[in-house]
Amino acid sequence: MRRQLERVFVNAKARQGRGRARDWKASSHADRHQFKKHQIPYFSYLHHMLTELKGSRTLRDIFLLDATRYGTRHWRGRLAQQWAIRYELSGGDLVATWFDCCDSDTLALIGSAQNQGELALLAAFRQVAEVLETKKKIRQAVLYVAGPGLVSFVILSAMLAAVPLFTVPQVFAAFGDLPEDYLGVFSRGLLLFADYLSRFGVWLWLGAIVALGMIRFSFTRLTGAVRNALENVQPWRGYRTYQGFRVFALLCALLRAQTGTQRLSTSLSAIQPGANQWLSWRLHELRQRLRDGEPAHSAFSHGVLSRSESWYFGDITAAQGLEEAFAATALHLQEQLLQSLSRYGQILKWCLLVGSVFALLGLGLWHFVAIDELRSGLLLFHSS
Repeated sequence: MRRQLERVFVNAKARQGRGRARDWKASSHADRHQFKKHQIPYFSYLHHMLTELKGSRTLRDIFLLDATRYGTRHWRGRLAQQWAIRYELSGGDLVATWFDCCDSDTLALIGSAQNQGELALLAAFRQVAEVLETKKKIRQAVLYVAGPGLVSFVILSAMLAAVPLFTVPQVFAAFGDLPEDYLGVFSRGLLLFADYLSRFGVWLWLGAIVALGMIRFSFTRLTGAVRNALENVQPWRGYRTYQGFRVFALLCALLRAQTGTQRLSTSLSAIQPGANQWLSWRLHELRQRLRDGEPAHSAFSHGVLSRSESWYFGDITAAQGLEEAFAATALHLQEQLLQSLSRYGQILKWCLLVGSVFALLGLGLWHFVAIDELRSGLLLFHSS
């Protein structure tokens, strides 16, 4: 079996060297897409396999085994051959092996754990699967809210665009050249509203898109006093909870794989290279508090945890120790995150739907009253 695996590996390298690189590139996008749909069970599989085999089989062996089992007609076989080649050329660096198949958060977690040794890496595979499962649930919750909200927003936008482009011109054309003195309050307002939309409607629509983009950008980049204030409200509070879950899950895995008195400091240093701007800012504050002699449960209560979450973390630390506190708090943060997403998602979804329905009804009623005013004005104009 070992010789067969090696033969597959050599043949794959030979094919790539003879000009098959274009074929690999053509199929890689579809293969990566398939892998991303199955990466949660794949990382769970790696954790269980490597943990139970206890060093008798390496990751390179698993790559070659998958290449033999699935072959070049299956996405997993093609990716396994690529990974085996990259794994050897990079000296076993998993970030270089999976750089185009995993997102930046997953690569940062795996890279940090690999630098801490084999035990940390095995635990990280399980944590990756759990984090990806949580992200999947978050994405489903967001889509559950965004789907109806997006439909209602598109319908409302189309109706508003029709006001200056179709409905108002048609309504006023039907009543001819009625003098402005015979217009009522609602008909004048409708005419002004149509003129306002024709001049500023596109800019308002673009402004809404830019505002949503800035909110998304602020999640990873905004720091300082403004961010501290924003984290008391959604969605920034939810983002802090999600990052807290990620950090605590990874710290739990790294601490269990290390020995010595500086385990927490070493684990925090391992997380730092893959952190975004917001997380780097929080980790810098956290490490500064630890250097100042502040207890771990107290240091984490600033910026990473809310007040109630920090109390929970402190109680578990006092009762079971730091490792178990990280594990229990990570699970607690995951539950809190999913519950808040479900609760606020329901509120936001119904606000969008009900708001859009009332806006459409109000717009229709406005047109009805304006038409009635125009009809009365036309009768007065002809009778005078």
